[in-house]
Amino acid sequence: MGRGSEAFGRLPPRCRALAERLLGEAEVFLLVRTATKVDVGSWFGPSRVCACALADELLLFAADNSPLTALLGWLGRGEGTGRLGRFYAERIAMRDLRDSTYNHVTGELLLAPATAARVRKLRMAPLEGYQLLAQIHRGHEERRDA
Repeated sequence: MGRGSEAFGRLPPRCRALAERLLGEAEVFLLVRTATKVDVGSWFGPSRVCACALADELLLFAADNSPLTALLGWLGRGEGTGRLGRFYAERIAMRDLRDSTYNHVTGELLLAPATAARVRKLRMAPLEGYQLLAQIHRGHEERRDA
């Protein structure tokens, strides 16, 4: 999936900038903007988590998209904000997600056994949930075959 794809285009500008910074040249297999929210230190409330399936890890990230943080970041002011603002980012190895499942009743992808992960449930549509689950198991199967 290229950086010019529709999935990247649907991200808010600050999330897109954060994704580009975190991903570097890594190949992206799937990008999903979930309904799960996480606290990034914004006065305007939590931000939505994005899940990005890479070759051997799952990248979870969220950026503060509040107008005030955007303005402070643009001005280069604000404690700990910088141009990207406040954000959350976490990388989880695919091997730590081997028992993950999608619960179609609650609409959540349960990340298991990732006990050290800050976010362990991702709310998303069934199609996105099963696609992400397939990427998790694909990564696990490829390493087991090697």
